[in-house]
Amino acid sequence: AGFAVPEDVVPDPTFVPKVGVMNMQDPDTKAKVTIRQDMTMVIDYQVKKAKMISFKDGTRLSVVPSSKVDWQVEAEGLAPVRFQGGLMLVDLGMASATFNPADDSIELKFGDGAVIVVQDGQVSYAPDNMPKPAEAAKAALSSELSGLGGCYLFHLLSSMVATCDNSGDGFTVAQSGEVEQFGPAKDAFEQFKQEALDRAAAKQAAIEEAARIAAEKAAAEKAAAEEAARIAAEEAAAKAEAEAAAKAELEKLGPAQRRKRSSLFKATNAA
Repeated sequence: AGFAVPEDVVPDPTFVPKVGVMNMQDPDTKAKVTIRQDMTMVIDYQVKKAKMISFKDGTRLSVVPSSKVDWQVEAEGLAPVRFQGGLMLVDLGMASATFNPADDSIELKFGDGAVIVVQDGQVSYAPDNMPKPAEAAKAALSSELSGLGGCYLFHLLSSMVATCDNSGDGFTVAQSGEVEQFGPAKDAFEQFKQEALDRAAAKQAAIEEAARIAAEKAAAEKAAAEEAARIAAEEAAAKAEAEAAAKAELEKLGPAQRRKRSSLFKATNAA
């Protein structure tokens, strides 16, 4: 399920009836005490301009502007909430929670030292065995776990979790269950795989080039053989045609002329 930030809710105006109020001043502390009919009590202290407000259900609000704690809210059965140094702090017993209004982040520090930080739809976890878990958890939100072995990062918007070891090698798991590796080991493997593919491609290219050269050589040899056969055939045809012409011419001559021509032909061949 996707993470949705709730919208601000503004209630409709409601008429509040008047209540009885009694004011008094403490003679020792000079504090002004106001007690309302609904059992709400307000004490304004002259010293440090502090104020304490208590309600009928036992909830108490303390405001001390000059102290380290700007204000604190306490209620029976609930963890006290205080605002100090621009941060809202809650002691949960097994952990302490800190809300930072400046960046809308929530930090949980557990008793064993582990830290969880929530911000912008992401949750990071740093175990207690890290040198500085709080800094590591905050850094994981922006650096995508680079150099933060042991941290976990949960993306609430994409429903994905990521983690890595101290060398930077890690993996992500998507909502679909798909696992993807990242880090130096993956980069080295991808480089090795690419180099192997390049070598295979070069070898295949060499094989194809050798086959092309062999095919061209065979084609050239075939063409040369065909040309030689054509020339030989033409020469044989010309010779046969010449012999046939000579024979036909001899047949037209008389016996004496044929003998004379035959002797001359033999003498020419002998020469």
